[in-house]
Amino acid sequence: MRRMRKPAWVLPTARDPAGGHEVRRLMRELGLATVCESARCPNRGECLGAGTATFLILGDVCTRRCGFCAVAKGAPGPPDLAEPEAVAEAVRRLGLAYAVVTSVTRDDLPDSGAAQFAATIRAIRAAVPEVPVEVLVPDFAGAAGALETVLAAGPAVLNHNIETVPRLYPRVRPGALYGRSLGLRALLAFYIPLSLTSLLGLMVQPVGSAAMSRLPAALASLAVWPVVTGISFLLRSPGFAYNEVVVALVDEPDAARRLRRFALMPAVAATGCLVLLLLPPVARFWFEGVVGLRPELALLAQRSLYLALPLPAFAVIQSLYQGLIVDSRKTRGITEAVAASLAVIALLLWAAVTSGEVTGIYAAMAAFTVGEGVRTVWLRRRSRVPWRARLGD
Repeated sequence: MRRMRKPAWVLPTARDPAGGHEVRRLMRELGLATVCESARCPNRGECLGAGTATFLILGDVCTRRCGFCAVAKGAPGPPDLAEPEAVAEAVRRLGLAYAVVTSVTRDDLPDSGAAQFAATIRAIRAAVPEVPVEVLVPDFAGAAGALETVLAAGPAVLNHNIETVPRLYPRVRPGALYGRSLGLRALLAFYIPLSLTSLLGLMVQPVGSAAMSRLPAALASLAVWPVVTGISFLLRSPGFAYNEVVVALVDEPDAARRLRRFALMPAVAATGCLVLLLLPPVARFWFEGVVGLRPELALLAQRSLYLALPLPAFAVIQSLYQGLIVDSRKTRGITEAVAASLAVIALLLWAAVTSGEVTGIYAAMAAFTVGEGVRTVWLRRRSRVPWRARLGD
């Protein structure tokens, strides 16, 4: 029989210049693994040479023995609790515009490693908020709540490979079940709205910038826009994490009262920090001394942040409602809320551009705050049924 020649795309590439050595060196320094190296990908030279890689978390030893995979098999050690921060540091130092994370299969862990995925997503988002995170997950051995744990951390993309047809599973994927991997209908109904939510949310920045470029004081507004939105994001961050708190504690006794009461703490604390920042002496020190804005730009940034005063509290309240919606498995309401918010923001900015009388940054921050208020009200409406069903309130 004549041997078939392999196509060019399946052959290893020779490209592996200094960038590849730098990626390998950084992985060794941070104690990380890549699936490119561990699985002996034939194209690893091309990716590493371009200064990128797919991170392999939960170690580099797999508990399964899939016939198609070159990753080492055996008894892995315990998960490295510092691994999520190390991955985030690698993403930052490599300057990646898009991060991809996968893992070995860890049937030895109660959650099959779901918590490590969630921690890694959160660590990357905290270190480099502008970088989307894609995860390629195992089947988690069907562990209850594992997929929800990962999704609650907010990956931009979630993937899962089926690999082959059902009759080959015992030989090709021992330990896996085709039906378990194929049970994506419920997953998609749960996940697609969340992924659309992230995409819609990312549209706010370019929409705001486009509107400000057509409004009075366009250059000044665009100059302070990153500063203002950065402070707003920072002070809303405590509220973002409350979503996971709700999902984790919703089944606890007396959860309704405890969740409501605790929500006041980050809401008041973050709002208080914003109020403190807006005090004239503190504002001058921060905007002129630390950020380096000229006095007129510092004043513009300070005044625009007065319009953002409700945003930290909105973030906490939204996370409370979103956590209840996620727990109910009906995530469409979250997407609806973000879409309604974006529509209101766009409408208000269009009105401001049409009138041409409002300073750009003021129009953008006012529209954003009103839009977030609409989002909060919509989420409250959508969470009433799961709130009453789960918490008996």
